[in-house]
Amino acid sequence: MTQRRAFVGKVGLLCLMQAPHFASHAASSPIPESLSRNWSGFARSFVTSDGRVIDTGNQQITHSEGLGVALLASLVCNDRPRFNQVFEFARVLKRPDELFSWKWVPGTGIADRNNATDGDIYIAWALLRAGEEWKDAEFTRQAALIVRGMRTRLAVNSPHGKFLLPGVDGFSSRDPSGNSRIVVNPSYWAFPAYRAFQSLDSNPLWNDLEKDGLNLLASARFGRPGLPPDWLSLDDPIVQWKERPARFGYEAIRIPLFLSWSGNHGHPALKAFAQFAAKPGFPAWASLTGNDKADYAAPIGFEAVARLARHSVVGEKFRMTGLDNDYYSSSLALLAGIAASDLGWV
Repeated sequence: MTQRRAFVGKVGLLCLMQAPHFASHAASSPIPESLSRNWSGFARSFVTSDGRVIDTGNQQITHSEGLGVALLASLVCNDRPRFNQVFEFARVLKRPDELFSWKWVPGTGIADRNNATDGDIYIAWALLRAGEEWKDAEFTRQAALIVRGMRTRLAVNSPHGKFLLPGVDGFSSRDPSGNSRIVVNPSYWAFPAYRAFQSLDSNPLWNDLEKDGLNLLASARFGRPGLPPDWLSLDDPIVQWKERPARFGYEAIRIPLFLSWSGNHGHPALKAFAQFAAKPGFPAWASLTGNDKADYAAPIGFEAVARLARHSVVGEKFRMTGLDNDYYSSSLALLAGIAASDLGWV
């Protein structure tokens, strides 16, 4: 849900690869030193003493996505005190339907009560993993409530398959002819989390979400780069949502992250991104309707995702990046490091 701003200087059915279930990797395996160092740096720069995660590129707000990233990282790095702090703050954003209001503003509090599905997914996944790793049934119970809330409040059927809405409000409507209009954000589709949720919530929806999401990403690719956009409108044919720039950019960068993380190394969208980001210094965004692209290089968090993709597609050795002074770029670097750790690449 967060509105990203540029950093200054800013088909047919695919065969699902059976990647491992990642819930028990955290403290039971050695924590890579580079990942532990990145988490410590991230916590120092962006996490307050009361568990709030600060988005430095977005007016110092706290949003559910940032809280979810911090929960995942603190779990994987076996930092239970910080995990507890962040989760306690996240409870401030909890809605009656078990989802989380997406936006908290200093001096105001909750500024938008709508949810953001990426935040809900990250928080639920972190709680599920924490319940398994730390043998804490309360974390597992909380995860189950969120997962069922997502299934009942966010899942929609479309002519193109089953998907989760980006938020409860604002992304599904009917046109004057009575046809359903659905908007989705493919960067929210955290396929490894879907697999974990299937083990918790025995409903076929979670398998369907992965299958249909992979199929859609294979076909909904545009422009010369052949990449998926930040936002999609599930019309017939599928088009890029006209209310946002037709770009592969600051949201869609998470698509190759989750394709790599889930073991879908041969997926055409991942291959296209690996080619687009074949070398460090690739553009921060690319138009999918023309030849325009950013005149500045992608930040370090994007390069972290690119390293995952290049390892997945061409076998380039994965090396962890550091962080920078921007929350979003640093969160991407952190997530890429967690993915590499889960996959055994570091």
